[in-house]
Amino acid sequence: MNELLSALNEMTEHRHERIGPETELIMSGILDSLNITALISHLEQRTGCEIPIGDIDLTKLSTPLAIEANFLRRGRV
Repeated sequence: MNELLSALNEMTEHRHERIGPETELIMSGILDSLNITALISHLEQRTGCEIPIGDIDLTKLSTPLAIEANFLRRGRV
């Protein structure tokens, strides 16, 4: 989780308060389309699995906890 939080905070640096595990990323506007693209690229590199952008359900990216549960546990994509 710490590595994911660091990456998210770096992607959104200077725009928002520090992101924590339960921070709402989509509805709050913290992640915009460019940040989502960067996040997907980060997740692909970290898991070694391609994530087709058309298959992304934004609820799976709603918080860092959701991202971890949907993409990072056991390399699940």
